[in-house]
Amino acid sequence: MRTSRITLLCAALALPAISCGQTALAPKETVAPIDRQALVTRHNITWNDASGRLALGNGEFCFGADGSGLQTFAGNSMAHWDWHSFPLPEGCTPDLVPATGAFEHRTIDGKARSAINTWMFDNPHLMNLGRLRLMRAGGRSLAPGDITGLHRTLDLWTGVQTSRYQIDGSDVTVETCVHPKLDMVAVRIESPLVESGALEVALDFAYPTVNNAAWVGDFNHVAGHSTKGLSPRPGRIDLKRTVDAAEYCVALEVAEGGLIRANDGGNAYVMSARGHKTLAFACAFSPQDLPPNLPPFGRTSEACAARWQNFWQHGGAIDLSASKDPRWKELERRIVLSQYQMATQSAGSWPPAETGLLGLDDWRGQFHMEMVWWHLAHYALWDRWEMAYKALGCYQRFIPTARELAIQLGYKGLQWGKECGPEGRSAPWAGNHALLWKQPHPIFVAELEYRLKPTRETLDKWAEIVNGTAEYMADCPKRDATTGIYSLDPAMPPSEQGFTKNDVFDLQGINTGGPCPYLPGNGGLLYAAAMMAAGWDGAPQRHAPGFPADVSWVVKWEGLKTAP
Repeated sequence: MRTSRITLLCAALALPAISCGQTALAPKETVAPIDRQALVTRHNITWNDASGRLALGNGEFCFGADGSGLQTFAGNSMAHWDWHSFPLPEGCTPDLVPATGAFEHRTIDGKARSAINTWMFDNPHLMNLGRLRLMRAGGRSLAPGDITGLHRTLDLWTGVQTSRYQIDGSDVTVETCVHPKLDMVAVRIESPLVESGALEVALDFAYPTVNNAAWVGDFNHVAGHSTKGLSPRPGRIDLKRTVDAAEYCVALEVAEGGLIRANDGGNAYVMSARGHKTLAFACAFSPQDLPPNLPPFGRTSEACAARWQNFWQHGGAIDLSASKDPRWKELERRIVLSQYQMATQSAGSWPPAETGLLGLDDWRGQFHMEMVWWHLAHYALWDRWEMAYKALGCYQRFIPTARELAIQLGYKGLQWGKECGPEGRSAPWAGNHALLWKQPHPIFVAELEYRLKPTRETLDKWAEIVNGTAEYMADCPKRDATTGIYSLDPAMPPSEQGFTKNDVFDLQGINTGGPCPYLPGNGGLLYAAAMMAAGWDGAPQRHAPGFPADVSWVVKWEGLKTAP
């Protein structure tokens, strides 16, 4: 069973002919330590698409930066805490919204009940906190074609993106990074166009929408949201954003020589530095008040580099550079960039959406409970479990709702929701209650944590979650009175088309307690790669048992944990 799971995971990586066999390499203890800086930086990103977005973030907050270094043509500023809900439909009151997301009682039928169903599916959703764009003087927008000679790099070792290009024949250099602890982006722009006043930066705000585009939100919609300036002082302004019932704080601070002025009725602010070749600023977002002084670009870039270097130098690493198989570099690139993506967007206060924090997906940026394992379980094998702590707290917080949902649908124990926001309410689609893929995951996750920290504290932490999950899993199979056979009924197949019973995904999860092979994202790839390198319980006692047993693959690894 373990070998079968490994084989399926490897196949899902779309790397044909990398079998999950053995290797003839010497034990890892005889291998020299990995040069981690060389490992990481050989995969630095160069992407010269003016509208292409790269993620810069600290795990909780993400700034989607385009080729301009800002969000001139595309990109969003999002955080795991920035949830918004539209007002309820006319005539509806909060007491009419079921806490579980389900109107059904004991029978899952999927019938629509009212406009509340649509509202529950759309809410809550992530929103775009603010947009930063390069602008011509006078508020004139730039087009992608206005940028020529673009050369953009993202240094994975320092977390700093640098964009160099020309506008109207003048050089422009933009450096961008995100603070490791504050939800803040820091930017330094150097150009003769800044000095002449021909190039400025605008910060503006949108009313949320649930449609994904170059920017999330309607920047032409003025109703339903407001921006209030608070105690401005030279070089600094604090803002209070109100978006329906949601509120958050914004601080904008420019370095010496820079100016900030309000524009467009207070929903936009413009920064300039006429007479100075450099415009440097920081823009921070928070659900609470922000500190009175934001760290300038220099300090922020140093803190950003220290954070990323500490990240890369600790935890697991896999070096494939001595391999002869021509696919080594692509596999290693995927492993390195997957670590970057997860640390950028998937190490915050809630599990990530399937698209992370770069934009909205069809599920409104809500997270799927069956994907919690795929996004976060790899942190255990890569010895970075602390990066998953906050997000995994969703299980503890959702116990009341999971217990209520189980009772409502006629089961014992804890029935976990599927598509959720921070309130734990599952979106009102019948499949969200019939799909069972997510049910075994808390038990698997608890096992991962206990292997890392085998203490009474860990047992107590997970006891109610594990017991309640197991109680539900034991109660959900339905006995046929004629045959005496138990079946998972109702269930929904992987195609998510209609109801069935005993579908293979759910049988796999119930029988093994682990996740079924799914379209693995970055976290799934990292879990599989760690198993291939460090092995799993019962794996062959040799180095890198998931890699081919020939000299074409030379696998150096360190800091990884054996998988269950």
